[in-house]
Amino acid sequence: MKRAKISPVLVLLALWLAACAAAPTAAPTPDPRPALETLVAATLEAAHQATLTAAAPLPTPSPQPSQAPVNPDAFTEELQRALAARDFAALSPLLSDPFELALWQSQSGHGQIAAAEAVAVLRSELLASRVTVTFSDQLPAGVEAGAPEGRPIRQFFSRGWGPDGFGEAVLTVAEGPDGGLAWRSLLVAPIGFNPPPPAAVAGVINVASANLRTGPSPLHTLVAPYAMGTRMIVAYAAPGYRWGKVTAPDGQEGWLLLSLLDLEAPPESLPLYPGVPSDSIPIIGWVEGGSGQPIDRAVVSVWQTEDETNRPLAFTGADGMFYLYLPANSTGNWTVGVLSVDCASSVMDEQCARQAEFAPLKQTITLPRGKPVIFVYNNILSATPAPAAQGCPPAESGKLPLNNAQDHYCLLYPEGFTILQPATNVLEIVGPALNQEEPPLTAKVTIQKKPLPPGSTLETVAAALWGGAKPGFSQDAVTVGGEPGRVGGHLETEGLPYQVRQVVVIYQDSYYILTFAPWDDQAPYSAALSDQQKLWDTLMPSFRFTP
Repeated sequence: MKRAKISPVLVLLALWLAACAAAPTAAPTPDPRPALETLVAATLEAAHQATLTAAAPLPTPSPQPSQAPVNPDAFTEELQRALAARDFAALSPLLSDPFELALWQSQSGHGQIAAAEAVAVLRSELLASRVTVTFSDQLPAGVEAGAPEGRPIRQFFSRGWGPDGFGEAVLTVAEGPDGGLAWRSLLVAPIGFNPPPPAAVAGVINVASANLRTGPSPLHTLVAPYAMGTRMIVAYAAPGYRWGKVTAPDGQEGWLLLSLLDLEAPPESLPLYPGVPSDSIPIIGWVEGGSGQPIDRAVVSVWQTEDETNRPLAFTGADGMFYLYLPANSTGNWTVGVLSVDCASSVMDEQCARQAEFAPLKQTITLPRGKPVIFVYNNILSATPAPAAQGCPPAESGKLPLNNAQDHYCLLYPEGFTILQPATNVLEIVGPALNQEEPPLTAKVTIQKKPLPPGSTLETVAAALWGGAKPGFSQDAVTVGGEPGRVGGHLETEGLPYQVRQVVVIYQDSYYILTFAPWDDQAPYSAALSDQQKLWDTLMPSFRFTP
């Protein structure tokens, strides 16, 4: 077995994508995932908003003394539970330090990394998908995982790894010199250890003219047009089953929209193309409801200019996931947007009336980037995010629970207030209208999650946030969800005519900004102070961070 030495996180991802792009055969279709409310949300790194700074490496808490059971079966069960739930706090003490991480059939030898770095790789890369992680005691044929330091006790097989969830892995639990158990090594195959061969499904073009392209999008280079009745041979489908890798009668190869073909077999019967199609940038994501359930038949697109008519388009599958691709030479600012939800979606009623609950979400991304773009949209077609989770406060008289699993916090908010999600990693709790103006005066809090720059502390984050505050600004200590924070008062924010009260707190690899607005006793904003105080008194004592 040949394994790759992996030092920084970016080297691992580069090897992962190279293995995906170079593979000649297709990966098996991932197993369907259960309802997302049973999982702890984990993302690759949400696509940056234009106003955010560059993403920082994802630090992890120092491993705590292991509380893992010494029984091998119990240890393996706990490890699999933590992996399936993306519970990185529980995973951290289960890893050996150092930890062995390798890529299947890579040519660079093997290596070890620190346990903290391994957890960061798991969080940001290897367990980034929402595809369900499954396990088996049967190792793939021809796969030899090797023996890490220590005496191997358990080896098992797993699916659901990588940004797209198509990867497979072999995990080894071993006994150390002290007799304790630890998860000691991970061998990953980005497209699977033994992917199936390509298919040979025939399809006939059913439109006047169909364009064969170099990649699975209308923005990829045109190979050639083909007339109605032309017989194509389809070898693979791209994830999402909208595009197929085909061979034309004249020997030309490329990608064609499968809806333009009358196929001998359903598109879903085709093997999935292994990894990332050549000359392509993947945009992977999922759309989910407020309680975490996947939203199927949501329409997602990407474009560079508003007047672009040839936009790549995708529909979410039953698992809520979508897959879009751009040409590899794409640069500059692009917009990814969830545009609508089809009336055929399982979340719609017979009259499609729930469309009234849908609000489109758009987000800017900048290309090129060193990682696939991951786009997340939850709190769609739902008045509130997920219900109260374990460890979160239950409903009280006049107070409702809110669990934002995506951003890892929960809280109570006053009855009669509304939940909005204007952008990824941004949530608003808005009070009732207090006048007849447009927009009306309301009390609200905006909760925003941002990646923590490397080496940052609460003091440096607060200084950067409030460094330009005007005279009269005050700053004090505050506790938020059991974590130390800072609260700034009498803050004048650019673009707003009133003062706000702002809280900043750090949790794991992110920092959170809570902005209460308006917090101003000048007319007409003083009319909102009563609702604003109610919001503060309800939210702040009930705020909790979740794993």
